Amino acid sequence: MAQSGSQAAELWALREGISESLSATGFPHKERRRAAGRQAGDLLPRSRALFLQRYQGWEVCLFGHIGDGNLHINVMKPDSLDKATFLEKTKEADHDVFALIKAHQGTISAEHGIGLLKKDYLGYCRSPRRSRSCARSSEHSTRETC
Repeated sequence: MAQSGSQAAELWALREGISESLSATGFPHKERRRAAGRQAGDLLPRSRALFLQRYQGWEVCLFGHIGDGNLHINVMKPDSLDKATFLEKTKEADHDVFALIKAHQGTISAEHGIGLLKKDYLGYCRSPRRSRSCARSSEHSTRETC
């Protein structure tokens, strides 16, 4: 924790530079997830273990604002995979991460909402009935969280 305003500014500068530094060093696949309450602290080591076990050779950068349960999971494309293969494998990895999030009573949306890319994965955090209801609603926003 920062002990002064200048330390807080330094920490924020480091935090804000993470995405830019990842993109500068390779090709990242980014996920943002939220875990409920006490489950959030357990999610970090379990996410890391998942990638170590199932996706060996993938560099993982985990960060977030665990105080509200948000976890940013960034995996870098290994040099051994071409971009198309990596993107295909990230779909499998997403399902594994979403299952882990569901087991931790979390959501697949975090602070930015579902968006168009994640709408097919709503079943991990919503019942089919709620998903259909939201799809029919004229007020439904793709920024809505689970």
